[in-house]
Amino acid sequence: MDFVFDGVVQDVLDILNTLEPQYISVSEMMFFITYLGKEYQGSILTKDKIVEFINEFRSLKARAKVVEDVVSEFCLPENFVGNKTDKRDFHNWKNETQSMFNSFDLMSLFEYDTAKQRLLLKASINGENITFKRSNLIKSEYFKQHEVQKDVRFELHHIVPFYYAKDIDALKAIDNWQNLIYIDANSHKIFSLDKSAKKAIRLNFKDLDAVLDNLIGDEIVLKYMDNIKYKAELQQRLVRYNQNLLGIKQTKMIH
Repeated sequence: MDFVFDGVVQDVLDILNTLEPQYISVSEMMFFITYLGKEYQGSILTKDKIVEFINEFRSLKARAKVVEDVVSEFCLPENFVGNKTDKRDFHNWKNETQSMFNSFDLMSLFEYDTAKQRLLLKASINGENITFKRSNLIKSEYFKQHEVQKDVRFELHHIVPFYYAKDIDALKAIDNWQNLIYIDANSHKIFSLDKSAKKAIRLNFKDLDAVLDNLIGDEIVLKYMDNIKYKAELQQRLVRYNQNLLGIKQTKMIH
């Protein structure tokens, strides 16, 4: 399913898990989340920036309806020139978003409240309660363990995404700071959009650079400090945790 949505499923889960209250409306998906990874004012829009926009939008309260009306009136095909792709149609845009939410509803972790037009996280799976740690708590733990400072050009990336989990225990293991790396926004965009890159779920290191591969030979190298920030002393711990998640016999790291 993640391949259908251009790698956005894990990002949607992360954003949902950061927002309070925990939901994403159809309008929030249309106006903000669909722009994740795109350039805006000279920088790439990260998950943190999208959450910031959504919180600002929610702070408008009743005035948010005015924004929706303005966008709806602006996004009419007759207001644009060019082919069908160039002509923006608000109603088609909204229908596509609602269809996406219906597809999310088919996944084990999400549910779509059609009455309120909101995407939610399920409270239980097959009768078993599931609670993800708040994204902010996991982020804080990552920064604490790795002793790195927050950088607006970087964002946290799940090495093994949640949709690789086969059961509740695996989901809980994936929901851990040891399954995260702090990478630059452009690299995160590549992992989200490139079909080979998004399958790169095995972690290793070459000196200080991190190497992610897709288990069949395709590699992505993240240059230390340019593309990834982490505490070098934690290399072996991160590799071991990754190997346990993947059920791989522990091997020595690349040097």
